[in-house]
Amino acid sequence: MRRFSFSTLAVLAALGCGAGRAHADTIVLKNGDRLTGTVLRVSPRVVRIKTSFAGTLKVARGSVKTLQTRGKTAVVGAHGAVRRRVLVENASGAGWHALPATTRVAPLKAARPRAVAAHVTPRVILVKEHRPGRQWNFEPYFLPVGPDWKDDLVLGFINAAGNDNLTQFSGRAAFHYKERRSSLTFSFNGLYGVNNGQHTEELASSDNHYHYDFDGSVRHPVFYFAENHDTYDGIKGISFRTVNGTGLGYFIRKTDRMQLSIRGGPGFTYQKLFSGQEYSDPDGLVGAHFSYKIDSEMNVSEDAFYTQSVTNQSHYLLHSRTALNISLSQLQRGLGLQFAFVDSYDNTTSPGRKRNDTRLIAGLQFNF
Repeated sequence: MRRFSFSTLAVLAALGCGAGRAHADTIVLKNGDRLTGTVLRVSPRVVRIKTSFAGTLKVARGSVKTLQTRGKTAVVGAHGAVRRRVLVENASGAGWHALPATTRVAPLKAARPRAVAAHVTPRVILVKEHRPGRQWNFEPYFLPVGPDWKDDLVLGFINAAGNDNLTQFSGRAAFHYKERRSSLTFSFNGLYGVNNGQHTEELASSDNHYHYDFDGSVRHPVFYFAENHDTYDGIKGISFRTVNGTGLGYFIRKTDRMQLSIRGGPGFTYQKLFSGQEYSDPDGLVGAHFSYKIDSEMNVSEDAFYTQSVTNQSHYLLHSRTALNISLSQLQRGLGLQFAFVDSYDNTTSPGRKRNDTRLIAGLQFNF
C-alpha cells in the first residue's frame, strides 16, 4: 500500500490542476486541495479518480468537500446498486447532486494552488489503488462470478465430543446481479447435522428471485417479480418441494439506507413427502422484504413469503429469513460475520413430524 505525505499531496494536486485538461473532472477536498482527472467511481466510502500525475487513486469520501464530473460516472448506492450519473457541485459549494447521464455541465473554476507548510499534520491520505494481477471472471462461461456480480459465501461448523458426539455444518452461497432497473439473485443453502449417530439436520434448498423496476425511481415504486423456492428437508420428511410465484410489488420506502417492499401474485406449489404422498396446488403468494444499513460495517435484512392454496385451505406455508451482516474488512478484505434466524412453518409435513422449525445460524462470510 503506497501512501502520499501531505506535502507531496499538495504538490501533486497543484500539478494536477495545472496539467489537467479544461474538460477534466474535479474533486475538491475539505482541506482546500483539488484533484483533476477522470472520476471512475463514487461509492459510500471511497471516490476513485484516475489522474495524469499518480495514476488511479482512492480518496476517502469523508475527505471530499465537493466534486463535479463532465460526463457520466458510476455511482454505487448503499446496497450495491450501480447507476451512471453526472455529478454536479451544489450551489452552496459543499456536496454534490446527481443529474441524468445525458446532462452536460461546465467544469469547476480552477483555484490557485495554496502553499502548505511542511509541518502541517496530514488530514487526508490517498492510497494508490492496487489491482490484483488476476481477477475471477467466469461470465463468458455463463457463470455468476465476475465484475458484474456481487457474491458471498457463508460457512458455519460445530463439532462436540463427550456426553454428546455432535457435528453440524451449514453453508450458504448467494449470487446477486444488479442493473439500473433489474436484479437477479440465486442462493443455495445446506444444513447437515449428526448427534450420537442420528441425523438431526438434513436440508438443501435454493431461492431464486428476479425483480424489474418499471421506472427505477422512488416516484414510481412499482416492480415486477418472479421467484422460485426449491427444498429437500430430511427432518420434516419432504423429498421435494417447489414454490413458484410471480406478480407485482410495491416499494413502501426506497433509499440508499433502507428498503421496504411488499409483493403478491399467483403461484404454484408441488410437494412430495417421504411417505409417497404428493400434491400440486395453484395458490396465492404474498411476501415482504426489508433491509437497513445500520452503518458502514453492519446491515440487517429480512425476507418472508406466505403461500395459500386456492383449492385446499389446509395447504399453506410460511417462511422467513432474518440476517445480520457484520463486515470484518479491517481484518481482511471481503471477510465478515453473518447471523441468521430462519423460521419455516409447513402445514403439510410427513405424519409424526412437527410443522414448525426454527434455526439460528452463525458463520464466517466471504464476499467475492
